[in-house]
Amino acid sequence: MIALILYTIVWILYSIVEGVREAYYFDNFPRPTKFNIHIIFMLQRILVLMYAVDVFHWTIGIVYACFFPFFHDGAYYFTRHMLNKGVYAKGFWDQPSKSSTALMDFPTWMRILLLGCGVIILTAIMIVW
Repeated sequence: MIALILYTIVWILYSIVEGVREAYYFDNFPRPTKFNIHIIFMLQRILVLMYAVDVFHWTIGIVYACFFPFFHDGAYYFTRHMLNKGVYAKGFWDQPSKSSTALMDFPTWMRILLLGCGVIILTAIMIVW
């Protein structure tokens, strides 16, 4: 149980760090090349997520996939706004841009809903384990 709690904290921190890293990347390289770098980002996340699934259970993969957009996107929007006051005026709570090339973009309400689903599933897992 303690390992699951610690790994969940690590996953949340990883999600935030990824959002901040990508904010710096896209602030410095605002015009994407023909290659969509989001494919590499997605593969990296899948590999990290697979480790959690291997250590715990596939249901943890669902929980972490639900958690990721809330923390990652929020950190991304917040950091981009800190770097450039002209973008993402609502910071953490902003919406995806219309020019995004991300493979998956979620509006704020969906990020909150996914987080809530993840919390419910994680709570059920902790009760059962």
